[in-house]
Amino acid sequence: LDDPAMLETFSVGYCNGTLRNALPKAGEIIAQLQAVGILNERGNEVFYGRVVVPMFDAAGNVVSLYGRRLDDEQPRHRYLKGGHRGVFNGIAAKTSQSLIVTEAAFDAMRLWAAGFRNVISLYGKDRWTADHESLIR
Repeated sequence: LDDPAMLETFSVGYCNGTLRNALPKAGEIIAQLQAVGILNERGNEVFYGRVVVPMFDAAGNVVSLYGRRLDDEQPRHRYLKGGHRGVFNGIAAKTSQSLIVTEAAFDAMRLWAAGFRNVISLYGKDRWTADHESLIR
């Protein structure tokens, strides 16, 4: 997963723990980041040590984040609080005649980097959401 075009297209990042250095020590911003699940109750980054992939809604807004560790430390997979929202590469459903559906975003990114642009992902096995349904319809 080192294709620069793929990383840029999907705004893939890595959480290295430096977000707190750019934020005030306390206040409304910290409370908001805790409320959505970016920071935990102690103010630490929930996605620390993970590659982070934003999930977008049909209007192009980031509505969720998926984070995956690259080592074996658990939990390997992490999502924002609340239900699964958004679809990885949802634009493919609007621009392609057929779709390849994968189990997870990393699977879809591997296929995208290999040239298969008509790929979307689920949130793991058996995780077809209302957003997927709406997008396909």
